[in-house]
Amino acid sequence: TIAIVLISQYVANMIRFLVDSYNKPIPAILEIPSKDHPYDPAHDSVLSRVKYLFSTESVASGRR
Repeated sequence: TIAIVLISQYVANMIRFLVDSYNKPIPAILEIPSKDHPYDPAHDSVLSRVKYLFSTESVASGRR
């Protein structure tokens, strides 16, 4: 069983519509930097989802 797929962010950007629409927990898709192309956190779909979850939790915890 494959649990994690490592893909360079440069390649992930070429198939961004597929990476962004993938929503299953296994295998996890992790975007990694490459030597030739700098990493841009703004394009990382996993990081975007984590930021969204934390912002949602902070809003929900403020309602107590």
